[in-house]
Amino acid sequence: FNVTQYPQSKAFFTMTAHVYFLVALLYLLPSIYAFMQHDWMSLVRLTIMGGGGAVLGAILKALVKRPRPNNLITYLCKVDSSFPSSHTLIAVGLAMIATTILPQGHLAFFVVAMLVGLGRMYTQMHYLTDVLGGAVIGSISFV
Repeated sequence: FNVTQYPQSKAFFTMTAHVYFLVALLYLLPSIYAFMQHDWMSLVRLTIMGGGGAVLGAILKALVKRPRPNNLITYLCKVDSSFPSSHTLIAVGLAMIATTILPQGHLAFFVVAMLVGLGRMYTQMHYLTDVLGGAVIGSISFV
């Protein structure tokens, strides 16, 4: 499942793999709702998950040092480790927190998190195991 197999899906999955997609749908929207509800603790939890997830992902990447598919150089022109997918880790953690804020949106939040992981694989930034590892770690981080 990648850009060479399904080139017609490139624009869609490139968008879902990007950090702005993740931030807009899984951080900003739940944060705005929590703010309107004066739910300050949820705002803190979302912020900690976003920042803490990035730090946790970076630490694990430094420890594991798994090369990216095809030894890919990222869009930031850096070569770093592939495991775990920090985008997926953060997306799943934020989706779980967002579900506690707005339970009616649980399906949408997890579809967005799934699309983030699929986008990361499609753009060949990660292997399936990187995305699954990120999802598991994001789930554990939520607790």
